Order: sequence, then C-alpha cells, then structure tokens
Amino acid sequence: MKKQYLAFRPPAKVIHWALRPGLHLLCLITLFELLYRAYADNLGTNPVETLTHVTGETSLRLLIFSLFITPLNKFTGNPWLVLFRRPLGLYAFFYALIHFLVYLIFDQSLTLAYVLEDIADRPYITVGFSAFVLMIPLTITSTKKMRRRLAKQWQRLHNLTYVINLLAIVHLTWITRADYGEALSYGAIFLLLVIYKVISSIKSFRPEHKVTSSRI
Repeated sequence: MKKQYLAFRPPAKVIHWALRPGLHLLCLITLFELLYRAYADNLGTNPVETLTHVTGETSLRLLIFSLFITPLNKFTGNPWLVLFRRPLGLYAFFYALIHFLVYLIFDQSLTLAYVLEDIADRPYITVGFSAFVLMIPLTITSTKKMRRRLAKQWQRLHNLTYVINLLAIVHLTWITRADYGEALSYGAIFLLLVIYKVISSIKSFRPEHKVTSSRI
C-alpha cells in the first residue's frame, strides 16, 4: 500500500528533457566548482591534495548513490529510477579517472615506473588502484548492447560494484589522518546496502510454496 502512495510516473518528456539533464548537471557541479576554484587560484595551500580528495570522494558518493537506486525503486515502486543508475555509475568512473590522472600527472610526473613502485609499496594505493581498475570493465559493459550480449553474466559482472565500493571506502579510511567520521559514515551506508542486497538475494532464491487447493 505504501508503494502506491509513493509511486508516480513522470511523463516521458519530463524524464527526457528535465530529470535526465538535471541529473547530469548535478553530477557536473563538482567539476565546474573545481574548474572555477582553479581559475580563481582558490584550491587551498595544497591544490593537488584538494583535487585528489574532492574527485575521489565525489566518485565514491556517486557509486553509493548508484547502489541506492535499486532499493529506492523497490521501496517506492518507481521503476523509472533505474534510468539514473547508469549515468551515476559513469560519472563515478569519470571522477575516479580524474582522481587517477591528478595522481599520475602531479604526484608521479607521468612516470609509469613510479606508479608501479607506489602500487607495490603502499597498500592504500594498491587498494585504490584496484578499485579504479575494476571500474573499467563495468564502464565498458554499461551499454544496452553489452548487457544483451552478456545476458546473465552481465549482472554477475556488475555486482563488482559492491567490491569497488568496499575498496574505495578502505582506501579513504587508510588515507584519513585524523577524523574518521566521514569514512565511517560511508561504511555504515554501504553496510546497509550490502544487508539489503543479501536479503534480496535470499528472497529471490527462496523456493515458491505450492498453493494447495482446499476444494475436493
């Protein structure tokens, strides 16, 4: 009954011309803000650290938002929300790519040997880089054509989103020096999403009880 009150279906034109562009705009606000701050020379005393932190955290937030789409759809009865899951995932990769490029260009001077040495010697870099690498196949296979081609394997592959989220949260926690409140908040939200995923999976595999008729 609750779903009936929460469910609504915006007209297709509203979704196409308002909600989708609005989502893109919201996802790009962080990029516009960073570009403006860079132009105004207002990235703080350590601009590279600011760029690294903001892009990494934005990627993590968008990943978590993308995982929220399914339970939000289930609880509200609004299946059209699924249309926003792919853009959120793609923007998460977009900011993760910027995050990596900032590290590659400004921290490692585009030297692959330094990057490989960092990955081998610093566990938090290993974890963060692993999360970024795992995002690449998900981005490549995010199209409708690839979903049809992979069929059942597509969902199994895209369940890696949970692994990526976990690695990203571990990466954030590892590089946090003082206040762990932010990392713990992301961890708590992610834990709730994992619990929901597990419960949903159990329900989907539960055998249906045969309904026996009382008629003779």
